[in-house]
Amino acid sequence: MDGFSPEDETREYQRLFERHWDAGIWPFILLPASGSKFVELEFATGAEYQERVWLGDGCGRRVLLGYHSGHFSLPSFRIAEVLALHKSLRAHPSAALLLLPGAYRCVDETFPRDIVADWVKQVPGIKAECIPDLVESLAANCVPDLRWRLDGDLGWINDGKYSQRNPDSSMSVLRPDDFGFIREFLGDDPR
Repeated sequence: MDGFSPEDETREYQRLFERHWDAGIWPFILLPASGSKFVELEFATGAEYQERVWLGDGCGRRVLLGYHSGHFSLPSFRIAEVLALHKSLRAHPSAALLLLPGAYRCVDETFPRDIVADWVKQVPGIKAECIPDLVESLAANCVPDLRWRLDGDLGWINDGKYSQRNPDSSMSVLRPDDFGFIREFLGDDPR
């Protein structure tokens, strides 16, 4: 903002969020999926700004998969899950791109560059010459020591220290029935 100090910008940003909060307006993006399911990206403020990723359904069930913030809780998805969700989303053809920043790639996992490039091509205004660099920046989201495994009871879980999908993490607020909902929502595709 022109003429504002960084402190003034922060105060103004907080004031606008508080006004929206007090009015019952909370910014989010809802990505409807098949079977009355949805993925919600919530932009929340409070003591700390968070971009939260939720799964939900028409029956009122809702589960937090993770969040971006100064104190993040990720990964929220496996790359294979984002690919599968893309097929069930009833949103813009590029909508799955919004889920990729929270889907850390494991070292031994192949990133689907061609598929992601096709998604990026669907975004209006992105110049063709920028697409390869954008795809490479998304592919670089790799965590060397992250491991996912298919648990017989909980579905896909990981060993990320801060991940909601790590049942052993002190950061996770998920209960066994939440893991069951995630498993039902995303399926158990072993890829």
